[in-house]
Amino acid sequence: MKLNNKGFAISTIMYMILIMAVILITLTLTLLSSRKLILDKSKEEARTNIYSVYNVSYREALNVLKSEAIAYASKNSIEKESIKIENLNSSIEKQILDAYQLSEKYLTLSRNNSSYDVYLGKSDIVTSVSQKVENLIDIVDYKIYGNSVQGSVPTSSSPVEIESVGDLVIDESDDNYGKYKIPITISGNNLLDPNSKLSAVPLKFYLGIDLTGMEEPYSLRIELKDNKEVPNGVYFGLVYKNSQDATQASAAWLISNGVLQYNFKTSNDVNTKYGVGLSVYPGTQQNWDKIMDAFEISLYKGEYTEDTMPQYEPYIGTTINIYLDNPLRKIDEYEDYIDFSNNIYIKKINEYIITGKESEISHKWAYSGGYGYEIRSNVLNSVGIPGKTIAMCNYFPYFNTKNVRADHVRLITDLSSYGYIAISDVNYPGKDYVDAFVTNLQNLYNSGNPVKVQYPLKASSSIEIDLPRIPTGLGYDSILSVDTKTKPTNLEFTVIQKIKQL
Repeated sequence: MKLNNKGFAISTIMYMILIMAVILITLTLTLLSSRKLILDKSKEEARTNIYSVYNVSYREALNVLKSEAIAYASKNSIEKESIKIENLNSSIEKQILDAYQLSEKYLTLSRNNSSYDVYLGKSDIVTSVSQKVENLIDIVDYKIYGNSVQGSVPTSSSPVEIESVGDLVIDESDDNYGKYKIPITISGNNLLDPNSKLSAVPLKFYLGIDLTGMEEPYSLRIELKDNKEVPNGVYFGLVYKNSQDATQASAAWLISNGVLQYNFKTSNDVNTKYGVGLSVYPGTQQNWDKIMDAFEISLYKGEYTEDTMPQYEPYIGTTINIYLDNPLRKIDEYEDYIDFSNNIYIKKINEYIITGKESEISHKWAYSGGYGYEIRSNVLNSVGIPGKTIAMCNYFPYFNTKNVRADHVRLITDLSSYGYIAISDVNYPGKDYVDAFVTNLQNLYNSGNPVKVQYPLKASSSIEIDLPRIPTGLGYDSILSVDTKTKPTNLEFTVIQKIKQL
């Protein structure tokens, strides 16, 4: 077959372009590889130069730091603590620590029987209410800030409560009844809690945990612990219903009467049409405990192959509750917050509850203006109210001017000796209605549904509070979350991520 000159020229040009592209890609990869080699060589030369100047290698420096950290932990009877290396008072000169970029890193000490495990780590700041942190080993500080929201605009006949950061404890048998709870949860990749509350799954013959609500696919990794034996007479595996009414059930036994059948299994390997449970047979708590004692079992979200299955990690499911006398509130740029490192609660928002008996402390109890009835309660110190006269209320929307013929609440700060809360309610249009209006306020208060007004303080107050330390695992990928109904507008968790164990 003959090609004309034009066809030959086009094919030749395309071939040359392909050759040039291959050459360009090869050169790029070579340059990148060379750059990495140059960087690695530069790092090695830097370390060599440090060693030649100070006669201390990087490894030797870490060994000294480890010994000093263990001595510090033993002397102070520490269970677990992270200390910044520059604060360790090490015998290694600061110039050496700086040269090896160790001064800003951390040593995490964790008691292990009569000795200590020591980990090298780096710090980072978490600012999300739910965030995955790789290799989380410790949390050394945290600040949680307030937030205040209302689901809709309140009216005098349809109040809307102000919701802030912290869930009210309403169980009267709880020691923290009447306080506000902020749960902080640490959870890992392994979803199997060996101490789970067990139930019949799916029939009374099998006892375990129900996986019906778990998003599929999921995978199991099962490995026998060192110096342990597979329990005889016990079966463990995935039990699933054969019918929707669970009159029949089948099992994929992963551990069967003294034999480990599988060290890996996915939910796709069994019939999950009518739900599945992770169960033991015979169905007793004792048999479940035998399996948990003998095996390292991981339950992971997602589908894996035996080669890609993550290594075993212990279950992490820790929730620490912070209890406060008041929720963390926020109005405009004013926001309450808690500070773990200083053990303080910074209060910038105050709440005043109207009782209807303010005449006992008020300079001028009632005022009837042209825009509806107005009750004035001079319970506020004008020095303490900020220049922005802003507030939130559960019965009235806020307006910053009195010249509005509508139900509203506002703060008045134009008096030299005091300030006051003003409520305008068009349902009470004049002074002839004063008694009825005051009686209504008293009735609301007595019924447990009072008018509440929240407002910023010009000067914040600092309250000492004993804030809990938040425990973590020892270097596992973990989800850190703040589990309040109303989420904080801002937070800062200073976390330590493991680099390696020394």
